[in-house]
Amino acid sequence: MKGEDKDLAAHFTIINRYGIVLYGEQIENVFGEVLKRDYVESIWSDVEGAREEIAD
Repeated sequence: MKGEDKDLAAHFTIINRYGIVLYGEQIENVFGEVLKRDYVESIWSDVEGAREEIAD
């Protein structure tokens, strides 16, 4: 994959909020905070093309 992955902002937000450490560093030591704007853009990018992607 080349370029940017907008899904990461959503994934990191969920990890920061609901993640459970199974092994290694604490979550707050690994993943930084995600700006709310970036989280919303991440979700919107999934919703935006969902109808066409589901049909495919």
